[in-house]
Amino acid sequence: MTTIPTPAKICLVVSTLLGIAGCATQKAQRPPDFLLSECRRGIEDGSVYAGQWVREFEKQYVQVRISEVGDLKLYTYSRLPGFEGLTIVAKDGRLVRAFDWTDAGTRRVYFDSMTDADRRMLNERF
Repeated sequence: MTTIPTPAKICLVVSTLLGIAGCATQKAQRPPDFLLSECRRGIEDGSVYAGQWVREFEKQYVQVRISEVGDLKLYTYSRLPGFEGLTIVAKDGRLVRAFDWTDAGTRRVYFDSMTDADRRMLNERF
């Protein structure tokens, strides 16, 4: 004997699945201002630091814009794209630099363990 689901059961299952999907995507839907502030707080409270594994950082923080310059990976968070933001740089799977910037240049460096050669390459291309 086959049981046919009632409309109420179907609605319950669908709403449960939508709720789970909504929780999974909620963090990704945060506005850029919030993500930028959240990442800055992480740096200031020590949960984002030089030498941290990239996969650990990626689990904690939503990535807004990721780009590559040579073998450097850049995670950029910006309030106004091109005018103000925070960039975190990784190399060989570890975070090596975090800095605030504006359209006028670097404003504040939070940590920097990059080599001089990597820093020159980044400055030339970024």
